[in-house]
Formats: sequence, C-alpha cells, structure tokens
Amino acid sequence: MLSQLRHLIAAAALAAFGLTAGPAPAAAQAPERPLVLETIELEGATRTHRATALHAFPLREGDEVTPTQILDAVAALRDAELFSSVDFRTSRGTERGRFVLHLIVVESGVELRFGTGYRDLDGWYLIPAQLRLDNRLGRGERFRLQAKLGYRTSGVEFIADDPQFGDGRNAWELMFAGYGVDQPYFLDGVEYRHSLGRGSLGFRVSRDLGPARVGVGWTFEVVDPDSSARAFEDDPFRGISRGERLEFADLPSPVASVVGERRRSVFHAQVVHDSRARRLRASTPVSGVWGKLRTASHLYEDGFTSHGAVTVDLRAYRATVGGALALRLRGGAVGDAAPFYDRFHLGGLYTIRGYPTQSLSPPEGDTRFWTASVEYRAPLVGRPDRPRLLGFLFLDVGDGWERGNHDANETAAAVGWGLRLTVPWIDSLGADFGIPVGPSSVDEAFHANAAIGWNF
Repeated sequence: MLSQLRHLIAAAALAAFGLTAGPAPAAAQAPERPLVLETIELEGATRTHRATALHAFPLREGDEVTPTQILDAVAALRDAELFSSVDFRTSRGTERGRFVLHLIVVESGVELRFGTGYRDLDGWYLIPAQLRLDNRLGRGERFRLQAKLGYRTSGVEFIADDPQFGDGRNAWELMFAGYGVDQPYFLDGVEYRHSLGRGSLGFRVSRDLGPARVGVGWTFEVVDPDSSARAFEDDPFRGISRGERLEFADLPSPVASVVGERRRSVFHAQVVHDSRARRLRASTPVSGVWGKLRTASHLYEDGFTSHGAVTVDLRAYRATVGGALALRLRGGAVGDAAPFYDRFHLGGLYTIRGYPTQSLSPPEGDTRFWTASVEYRAPLVGRPDRPRLLGFLFLDVGDGWERGNHDANETAAAVGWGLRLTVPWIDSLGADFGIPVGPSSVDEAFHANAAIGWNF
C-alpha cells in the first residue's frame, strides 16, 4: 500500500509539474517541454548536509529539465543510499516556466538486514546478515559489517567508505575481510575442489574524471591453500567417490608447490568508463558501454618473489528489434610466477558456458586468456523494460594458454540459450544451456548452469 501511495504521489507531482508549463500539446507523442529548475529544497534532512545530498543528485539549480529527467535524478539519489526513503513534489516558481523541486527524505537509522541479494559488475552474491551504519555524520560515509555468500566464496567483511567525499567526485574505501574459497580444477577427467582461505586488509581511493573514474589502492593479503583437494563427483570408471581426498603427494606439482600460507602486498590501479543508459529493454541498458582496465603487482613477504597482472573487461549494449544485444570482451595476462589461484581458468558460467567450470584450463591455470560473448535478450512475460520472464540466445568464444605456448586451433566455442525469472530482492534466477563446439573434458551433449543474476 505504501509503495502504491508513493507512486500516486509521484504521478500527481508530475501532473502538477506539467500544468506549470501550460496546456498539454494535442499530439500524444509530442516531446516533453523543459522547464527551468529554479530552486531545490531539501526537506526532512536532519543530519545530512545539503551539499552531500546534492552531490548525489544529478540536476542543478538553473538547469532546463523534463519530467523524465526529474524521475531519473530522484532514482539516482535513491541509489546513493544516503536516505532510507526519497520522494519529491514540485511547486510553481517565481514566474511562468520555472518551478521549485522539493526533495522529501527520511534519514537512515541503524539497520540490521537479513537475506538480501546484491549484484555488482563482477557477479551476484547473497548477504545473509548485514549491520549498516550509513551516513551517521551526515557526509555520506558508510559502515557495514556483513556475511557474504558468492560464487564458490563465503566469508565476512567490514567495509567503511565514502563514495562522494570532498567535492563529490572522490571516493575512498577501507575493507577488512576473511573468505573461504573453493577453487575447481580437472585432473584426468575428474573435477576436484581445492579449498583455500583468504584474509585481507585493503584501502583504495578513486576520482571521477568525467568520462572515466581512476583509482589506486593497496591490499595486504594472507592466502592459505589446503594441502589436499576433494573429488567433486563420482567416477565409477576410476573408482573415485565424491568427497574422496586427493592427498598432497598426488596434487599436480604446480599446485602442490604453492600449498601453505603466503603473505603479500598487492598494489593495484584501475580505470573504469561507464556510459550505459539508465533506460532498459529486456533488463538491459538500451545503449552505452562499460569498460575496466586493471593492473596489479603482487609482492610477497620474502621481498623477492613477485608477479604482475593486467586485465581488460569491455561491455556494450544496444536496443534492437524485439529486445537488446549485449556484448562482452575480456582479456588478460599474468606473470609466470603467479600461483594457480591468481591465474585464469576458462569454462563455465562466466566464460564459455558449454563446458564445465574451469575445465578448459589445466589445474595450475593459464597466464594468458581472452573471451568474447554476445547475447540477444528478449522479454517473454511482463513489461518490455523489466520483464518477469525473458529468454536469450548466446555465443561464447575464448582461449587460454601459457606464455610461449599458444595454439590458435585450441580456441573453444559454445552456443546456447537461457531463461531469467525476475524474483524480488534476488534480482533474477535462471539457467543457461550451452552446447560445446569442439571436444570437452566430459561426455555430455550440452552443459547446464544454474544462474543468479546476469553474467554481464
């Protein structure tokens, strides 16, 4: 009921806003007439500084704006999570063609949340429990202690950050985290899972330069791979049962050589560009690109062992007949001294979906890789922009290798289709079905992946 009431208030506010422009044009599809935003009034902000709120609000006093731009700007302020709720209304300005925008907010309190889902550009994860102390000083800072469950990852993390400090274009983040990770690999056609622990303390800063955001950071890490692995599936032909241990003496030598606790400092820098449209079709931006270039240098506690890494991730989106196209290109290189948990592994949900997880790479991983994916997404049930059910077709191509040992004939490809069902707070649930184009490490005509959210 409260949600419906808010929608009615927003609709009434937009209607009132439209009336200030005079009679509506006769043509139903006439372009929106912009009006001058004379003043922005912030109502209900008992703790948050006005400048902090306006940093997160894209419109400025004196701008010529349309109703659609107002809705988008209010949505951006909500997304900033400075307040527990954000609504708005409009009133007439000092003269015809001008108006006052009233932002009606409720300050955030101390929150304890359970069972929330979250998606970022690297994937989807579940937060079973989260303690939030956001914006306590009124300057946009956030403090969060949370449990986290992700793709083969689980742990606890504490995050303190401010996404818009200073002039609103700077951000900083301090994180302390501990995770358990299951690293899969195939050995003689059998899938194993190798557990490792990760603890980290990191700090990073970034600045929005307009077309891109540039950031640098430092992280101290402790990584501790187990001295054995576990079979993830039964293999009657080889007499192996699920859960059976692969002892240290039988581990692949590149894996066994890095077993045990290792401490290191990681210095990293990245550049991120984002021009994706807010408007959606088939839950996909109707236009725009997103890209990230990241470099890292890993220096171990002995002061002599080190390796570097560079990765590129590019994504493009385009509305098309009946739906939308999504394209992703990735590539990377890592130093030869990198351990198996820092290398690249191909196969599975996030790379080439016609093959089992990481089955296209050796247990120690690859030091070079590239992948390309294209998807055509179309709504099946519900609204065209955010359908309740949608389907898609995909093509994945990629290759991984070690430096100096590249064979272009080993490029792998898969074609397939999938479904996504929109579910409250989880975002979406679905499945991908990929058909391998070429030999596979397992005997199957297709490979299915359960999915939460989107791959890109």
